[in-house]
Amino acid sequence: MKCIPHADDCGLTADVTRDIFACIGEGRLASTSVIMGGERAGESLDRLAGMPHVRACLHLNLLEGRAVAPPKDVACLVGPDGFFRHGLAGLWSRLAASSGRGRRTLLAAVRTEWEAQIEAFKGRYRPGGASPDLRLDGHLHVHAMPELDEVMEGILAAHAPAWVRLPLEPPHAAPLPFRNRVTGMLRRALLAGWSKGLARMLERRGVPHNAWLSGVLSGGCMDEGRLRASLAAIRAAGCGEDDVVEIMLHPGGDGAPRSSPCIRASHRGFFASPARKVELALVLSGRLDAVLEDLGATRQR
Repeated sequence: MKCIPHADDCGLTADVTRDIFACIGEGRLASTSVIMGGERAGESLDRLAGMPHVRACLHLNLLEGRAVAPPKDVACLVGPDGFFRHGLAGLWSRLAASSGRGRRTLLAAVRTEWEAQIEAFKGRYRPGGASPDLRLDGHLHVHAMPELDEVMEGILAAHAPAWVRLPLEPPHAAPLPFRNRVTGMLRRALLAGWSKGLARMLERRGVPHNAWLSGVLSGGCMDEGRLRASLAAIRAAGCGEDDVVEIMLHPGGDGAPRSSPCIRASHRGFFASPARKVELALVLSGRLDAVLEDLGATRQR
């Protein structure tokens, strides 16, 4: 299999950004997603523009930090301060329950915000002075939410991205604490359902995407054993030698989230977890590369 180790949330806070760039600087990571509206988003894009060996993606966002569009244009998504006001469950339930004019207003706001994020990303990230290929994924995989299919169809038609992440991982038993295992199993099953519709959409439009995503079940607490379990399950599920597997990582950044306004209060435990330093060590120690070598996998940007 071909694997792309990839770090999410670059630019969200100073600590998260610092640790991701440490992995890049040590040559252990060559792919990351920048989340617009974060504390260090602009700075991250400037640095990545000078790193042509790094694959930079846009982390579409409706849940964390500050909206990029003017608050008056996306009032149903943000508070008076311009910060997103819905968590994933709240946004999902509101979309599912809305109809008629209310639904149209909500979908229009999402499209407005994502267009603003794309414009800001492409305007600031200019590797070699050129307009970059647009690669997309989503914060908490919000881009795969079926209720937003209409918006994603419009984004694909307007921008023809070079890549979109599919958040699909096969079921497997990972060595996780009980609470993390239950949460991860529910998350994996939900995203497997969401991925079906997204995969059909991407294939209909000829948009490249990964075959599998490693790290859904063990999101935010990946270690060597959990990575091995995930990749073994992906191989057993029929992953071909030309299929691309993205390995989703959240390395480091366990300091500032306790007070950062860009971190939703309900997410601070995730961002401040000691498990993030375990993920950072997995990357910086070279153990991730050793796992890929043991499994006969190749790294790909």
